[in-house]
Amino acid sequence: MLPLGAIREFREAKPDIAMGVGLSRGENPPEIFCEGPLWSGDEEQVGQDARWHIGSITKSMTSTLVMQQVDRGNLDLARPVGEYLANVDEVHLGWRAITLLQVLSHTGGLAANPPFCQFRKWRDLGSAIGRRRVLEEAWRKPPKFRTGTHRYSNLGYMLAGLVLEDVLKMPWEDILLQHIAKPLGLTSLGFGAPTGQSDPKGHQKRFFRLRPMWRTDVASDNPRWLGPAGTIHMSMKDMLAYGRAHLNALRGAHPEFLSQDSSMRMQTPVSQNYALGWVIEKDIVWHNGSNTMWYALLMIDPESDTVFAATQNAMMRTQKIDALARRTLRAARGS
Repeated sequence: MLPLGAIREFREAKPDIAMGVGLSRGENPPEIFCEGPLWSGDEEQVGQDARWHIGSITKSMTSTLVMQQVDRGNLDLARPVGEYLANVDEVHLGWRAITLLQVLSHTGGLAANPPFCQFRKWRDLGSAIGRRRVLEEAWRKPPKFRTGTHRYSNLGYMLAGLVLEDVLKMPWEDILLQHIAKPLGLTSLGFGAPTGQSDPKGHQKRFFRLRPMWRTDVASDNPRWLGPAGTIHMSMKDMLAYGRAHLNALRGAHPEFLSQDSSMRMQTPVSQNYALGWVIEKDIVWHNGSNTMWYALLMIDPESDTVFAATQNAMMRTQKIDALARRTLRAARGS
C-alpha cells in the first residue's frame, strides 16, 4: 500500500509544489496519489489524471524500441551504428564503429550533451531535422572519450533515435507511439512539457524562488530534437502501466511487447550498474529523470511484483523522494 501519511507529510512541507505517487502490485488495482497546485501560487489543484514530465525515463523507452527491433531481426546490438545510418556524410570512423550496445549502455565514449551553443542556435528546429543536424556536427570529430567506460550521454540516445528513424523510415515520436504507447494503451503519452489546462507546470529555480514555466515558454523543456534522451510526459496511471509491461516481459508474459530474452538483456548491467536504459541496484530496476524543472522516478521490483512511480513539478528534494520509494518497496517485500 502507498504510505499516504508519509507522502502527505512530505508534500505539505512544500505546499506550492505538486506531487504524484503511484503503486502497482500484482493483480491489485493501481494506487494513485496526485495533489498540489497546478503551479506555485495557483488555487486549482492537479487531478489524478495529470500528466507529468518524466525526463530521462524516456531512455528506457528508446532502449525498448531498439530491443523490439532486435526481436524482429532489424537491429543487432553488436553491430556498429555506421551500418544502419542512411544518407550521412563525413562520419568519423570512431563514431561509425560504436555499437548499439555501447550507445544504450553509455559506454560509446560520446559527450554528455551537444555544445550549449546548439541548444540556443537550433532550439526551434523540428525533432528529426534538428537531431540529424546536431549529430552531423558532432560526428565530424572523433568521440570525446574512449569506448568501454560508462559516461552518461544524452547525445548517445539521440544517436539511437536516429538509427531507429533511418531503419524504420519514420520519426522517433511516431515509432514510439506505434510500438509502445498504442499497444500498451498509454493514451496520455506526449512529447515536451505537458500543455493541458489541467496539467501542472514545471518550475525553474531563480534567485532562491520557484518560477512557473508557462506552457508557451520555449524554455519549458529541452529542444524537441533531444527527444530520445528525455522529453516524454505521461500520467501516473500510464507510468505504472509502462513499468508493469516491463515487469511482465521479464517473466515472459508479454512477448508481443518485448521478448523475455530482450527484457533480461535490458536489465543486465554493462558498466557499473547501468544496463540498457535501466539502472540496476540490488535487484531493483529503475531510472529517474529531470529537465531541471520536473523530477520523475520509476522503480520496478520483480521480487515483490511491484512498480512504484513518483513525480514532482520542480527539481528539489530528489534524494528524499528516492528514499521514500525504497522504503515503500522494502515494505512491499516484507508484506
